[in-house]
Amino acid sequence: MSKLLRWILLVFGAAIIVTTEILFRGDLEDKFLVMNIIVSLIVWGVLFAGIGFPWIDLDDKSQKRVGSLGLYWLFSSLYAFLAVVCMIVGTQLGLSFEIQLIVHLILLFILAAGLAMAWRASDKVKEVYEKETELLQGVVDIRQAFAVLKESTYDANGLPEEVVDRISKMCDEARFMSPSNNPEARAIESQIVSLTEAIGSAFFDYRMNEESIQQKLAKCERLLKSRKQIHSN
Repeated sequence: MSKLLRWILLVFGAAIIVTTEILFRGDLEDKFLVMNIIVSLIVWGVLFAGIGFPWIDLDDKSQKRVGSLGLYWLFSSLYAFLAVVCMIVGTQLGLSFEIQLIVHLILLFILAAGLAMAWRASDKVKEVYEKETELLQGVVDIRQAFAVLKESTYDANGLPEEVVDRISKMCDEARFMSPSNNPEARAIESQIVSLTEAIGSAFFDYRMNEESIQQKLAKCERLLKSRKQIHSN
């Protein structure tokens, strides 16, 4: 459903509500009529917002709106039911305008509080997603760095099989590394990425850089082992 069509349906539904309220007003006073129209439009708006507008945003990886879906429907449906009951009961019992207005204002306050809670839940989902993504980024960087290093071994001339095997082994070990929120883990991750870049850059002449490459590979292996032993606090 296109955005334009949604707005057309929203406006068309609102027009039907206003027309119906006016045509079947009976002997209802103007102030009651206006109040009922406003309340009916609010009910229509909150319900249509949940039905007519998509909650799944494919461009939002966190899907934060889904986290607020339960609270939204709880408070919007509760408000809609109580608001309609209040209008019917108020008309049938002939309650004063002031009493009905106060009740509707209370219901609006409850709706606003519920929507605020739903909004907060949505933000919380986004916060958790961003935190998890940040923690995972270091591990992703290491895996990508080792993948690039392993790929560079195919183009390197005179590279011993022993070096290729050590790099392949570290690639496999990096696949089973867990994210961590420990500052020490982030520092080690940064060092490992820098080492893999330095090792790959030295492959252009292995014989000349053999000692340096071996030292960096050994350090990389030690750091990788240390990093795998660090978990979240």
